[in-house]
Amino acid sequence: PPPASPTAPALTMSDPDGPLYDLESAGARPGADWTGFFGQVQDTAGDPVEGVLTIVWYRDGQPASPAVPTDGGGNYEIRLADGPLAGTWTVQLLSADGSPASELFTFETDENTETGIQQIQVIWKQIP
Repeated sequence: PPPASPTAPALTMSDPDGPLYDLESAGARPGADWTGFFGQVQDTAGDPVEGVLTIVWYRDGQPASPAVPTDGGGNYEIRLADGPLAGTWTVQLLSADGSPASELFTFETDENTETGIQQIQVIWKQIP
């Protein structure tokens, strides 16, 4: 029989011992089309970083999304719902091996599309 394939370690919601990235800024806007997170990952000079994984966690520590890599412009978008969705979400960057690369940051969304929050922008910057 063929050898067993190695399995990736399970992702775990936790703060890292030494974060590689920190929250640079965050903002939010209402939106009727979708609820989730978007933003960019930058290096120490402010240039975009490709391939950094972003994940959103449920309050209980389970993944609310897959880990999504940044594109060539350092951008990411994670849609949690196609419409307004109330919830408490924690966003984090991960290293290529799935280990925490940033601290955990928690945000809340609601269902009010006129004055509430559905789409949250988070900009991350590499720590020198």
